[in-house]
Amino acid sequence: MGRRVVIIAALLASFLGYEAYANVYASNIRIAPASGAVAKITFALNDSASVVNVVFKPAAGGAAVRTIVLSDIPFPGDTSVVWDGKTDGGAAAPGGMYYVDIEARQLGGVSTWTQAWENEVYGDHITTGLSCRDVEVNTIPTDRNFGFIDMTESTNWYMYSRMLKATAFGNFVTVYDTAAGPYTNTDPWYMTQTRDGKIYTTLATKAQIRIYNDVQLVDSFTVEAPAGLPGFSPTGIAVASNGTIYVGGDRYIYRLTRAGGVTTIVGVDSFPSIRYFRDLAFDDGGSLYATGGVSASGYKTVYKLGSSPAAPVLALIDSVAAPDYATHLAIFPGTDLQSNSDDIYYVRARGTTGGVFQINWTAHTLTQLFQPATKTSPYHSIATDIVGNVYYANPSGEWVRMYAPPTGPNSYTTRAIDQVTIPGGGPTPVPISEARKDLNGDFVPDHKVLGDTLLVYGVITTPNFNGTSSTSYYMQDATAGVNLYKSASGSPAALSFDLGDSIMVIGKIDQYNGLTELVPLAKDTTKIKVVKKGATLPTPVKLSVAQYIANGEQYESMLIELDSLRKASTSPAWPGSGLDANLVYTSFNKADTVTIRFDKDTDVPGHAEPSTVVSFTGVATQFIRATPPAGGYQLTTRFWATDVKGVTVGVQELPKPVPEAYYLKGNYPNPFNPTTTVEFGVPRDGMVQIAVYNVLGQQVEQLANEYLRAGAHRVVFDARSLVTGTYFCVMKADGRMFTQKMLLVK
Repeated sequence: MGRRVVIIAALLASFLGYEAYANVYASNIRIAPASGAVAKITFALNDSASVVNVVFKPAAGGAAVRTIVLSDIPFPGDTSVVWDGKTDGGAAAPGGMYYVDIEARQLGGVSTWTQAWENEVYGDHITTGLSCRDVEVNTIPTDRNFGFIDMTESTNWYMYSRMLKATAFGNFVTVYDTAAGPYTNTDPWYMTQTRDGKIYTTLATKAQIRIYNDVQLVDSFTVEAPAGLPGFSPTGIAVASNGTIYVGGDRYIYRLTRAGGVTTIVGVDSFPSIRYFRDLAFDDGGSLYATGGVSASGYKTVYKLGSSPAAPVLALIDSVAAPDYATHLAIFPGTDLQSNSDDIYYVRARGTTGGVFQINWTAHTLTQLFQPATKTSPYHSIATDIVGNVYYANPSGEWVRMYAPPTGPNSYTTRAIDQVTIPGGGPTPVPISEARKDLNGDFVPDHKVLGDTLLVYGVITTPNFNGTSSTSYYMQDATAGVNLYKSASGSPAALSFDLGDSIMVIGKIDQYNGLTELVPLAKDTTKIKVVKKGATLPTPVKLSVAQYIANGEQYESMLIELDSLRKASTSPAWPGSGLDANLVYTSFNKADTVTIRFDKDTDVPGHAEPSTVVSFTGVATQFIRATPPAGGYQLTTRFWATDVKGVTVGVQELPKPVPEAYYLKGNYPNPFNPTTTVEFGVPRDGMVQIAVYNVLGQQVEQLANEYLRAGAHRVVFDARSLVTGTYFCVMKADGRMFTQKMLLVK
């Protein structure tokens, strides 16, 4: 260790003088009060930058008012700058809220992959060194942990196992929480980060998966292998865009869902030629990649596997041989997160011919990019950051290193999550939860009583429920939702916004039949304005009817989802086109009742009424004429395509005894052309889903998705629109899944 300490000390001492070359960005941006100034801005870089511009832009829109240019920035460590509230011209900046953008610029570059720096993660914080199993870099600019490095480590050499968090330049920050119990040898192992910032980690010895938000444990569960399979020993892990968890376990890939504290194995895949899976990763196109091979001591191949969110089986699409044991994958997503057209695929291979390689799937070749000196450990791991650098965690040498790709001048702009506020020039911005607060619990918002003028920002989540007669949208931020209302008086009669518009509103709080409203002071752009188009909509909160009714005020005006409802026998009729209606639905167990509202200014009325159990998504609304206005909570749908889930299908009940167990019989006839019959049985009432998939795992037909009574049933599959080939019929019921193979021959 002593020689390495000397090397790193010399390296750090030379940081100020060396010519920067890595792709650079700022992270960990903090805004704090400053004596005699408006704010102090502190940030960290992932490498030394040539120039950094700290830019202040009005949140309400318009050009930047101030740019502070920094050069000769010390690295590694934090950099701070103070804004005095003045414009570039020296005048006082107008009152209001300002975004802080930090543009890190690199004026030079390198022609080959080059090690930019290395850092001892623990340093003086912990005496024992790092024995890393996996590494991830947070690449979500809107997450407070953007740029931070997360690592798993476990070994019987140092006799410790834990997870840790480090800065973008490799300095130790903290260890992860172990509320689910201590780790053991080989626990934790692999990890992956989802686009909502959560970390999923496998624990091989405990056959467990743990989920973290930042470093806090939010979920932990054990997976038991199905009957007939060896014990579950998880290795690599990846999470699909729909939340399905893919986990490697020996020669199998498990597909899991986790909802309401219940883990469901939706599929287990294996291939005759693959006896061991190691690491897993998804690209932006939804394809799953895995390292593995003929055994746990012969994993020298990278596989491309076909996948889709609802795939009943994985298909082996392609493979490429690695020069040695392929331990870790890393996929750089590029700038287009909706397509894999600019994705770059990396694999780390151990051994004397190992190193980090780029995979060319078209040519089926691997190009060695760099080879660290300590290259034989099975536990070295790699990850990429937001700009394409590769981080290499090196347990043998107890360092983390960053390697820069061949590049010329480059820059990246990071926007701070928080904003700077200059007093004056209008009200101080408040979150929606503050705007609608009711501290005395009388169901009347405090700011309505006080008559305060508020500045609020939020995202439009609905169409205008008042058509063109007046304005009634719903908007939501990270804290709560509120109805945006403006009467028809003035011009125009109704304001027009698009779904996903991020808007600024200066107005007052009012209330109508219990519903909290935000009323703009005027219809001009000084009081209500779109500041950004195409913002991501909040994810609907999935609730039971009982949870919603008991906490209606908390969820009012937010997007919610109520699952598995049945229309009450006392409910009014389904609305025709252009009609409003309030229908009554019950929870799945018929214990709770809720009103589902269909508004004539949406496209839902007029569609055929679903006759099955239905899941509704929409905005939580309220209508009650009472004092205090407690109760009257509803769900109002917005769009037929997204908010009403449940279809009528041609399922027929058969005159047979109720079966003792679930079953899915083989279709008859088989082979078939173009129709075939599928018989299945359910021993008790419940939801049943039956769908048909092709060999790529793509759903081609849904045959059933409804609540069925116990008994034997059949449904006809019409494949006249499909091509000759093999298909899979999959039934899901009561957490179980059954599959039958079908052959269409035309």
